[in-house]
Amino acid sequence: MAMSTAERLRQEGFQKTFQEGMQEGSYNVIVFLVNNAKKQGLSEELIAQIANIDLESVRKILNNEAIDIPLHLLMDGEEQ
Repeated sequence: MAMSTAERLRQEGFQKTFQEGMQEGSYNVIVFLVNNAKKQGLSEELIAQIANIDLESVRKILNNEAIDIPLHLLMDGEEQ
């Protein structure tokens, strides 16, 4: 059964919104991981390795500064 243009646009909009939500959730998980690991006494260098982000990003997270996490880290292995 063919989708109408409106149905197709709604579906694409839903998928985009869902994907953006997943990226935001992944970002929140990384921030939580970094902060929790620091509370547990791990070094910033080790946290960067575990979270697969650079040391500068770890430091920014710990200082509550905005960071840009590469999209491939937020996609969880999905096609980009």
